[in-house]
Amino acid sequence: MYPFLAAIALIQQFRPYIRKQIADRLDPHEFVFLNTIFIAFVVSIYLIYLSLTDQHSFKDMFGKYSTLTNIEYICIFLLAIFTVSSSIFVFHLDKYYNNPLLNSIFMKSAGMIMLILVSVFIFKEKYTINQIFGIAIILSGILITTVK
Repeated sequence: MYPFLAAIALIQQFRPYIRKQIADRLDPHEFVFLNTIFIAFVVSIYLIYLSLTDQHSFKDMFGKYSTLTNIEYICIFLLAIFTVSSSIFVFHLDKYYNNPLLNSIFMKSAGMIMLILVSVFIFKEKYTINQIFGIAIILSGILITTVK
């Protein structure tokens, strides 16, 4: 399992630089549209592959979709909105601000900060003094790295 995780982490590190190459020629909304078309194409090929190898059938998939509640459909719709809006935001950052490395560090740190805030204020999790100190060290390192 660890080689797969390492490969995924390595591939993820190329994404900001690939986006930066495309950013010179496309606007954020053009990128999202074109990227969505390619993603739909790849997902379609994957679903066809699963159907041909009898790992999943379209009938089973659509049967499961019909059992979802309205709240679950709303959650999926909200996830789609968050995905598209974050893609536009990240592409805009890569095109007009900083370099991909700093933007990647910023996005990861912003995600970590939001995760901590959600865990404390919504899920009422408690942190020890050692955990708080570790978070402060990480945040100060990110701040030192990203400030010009």
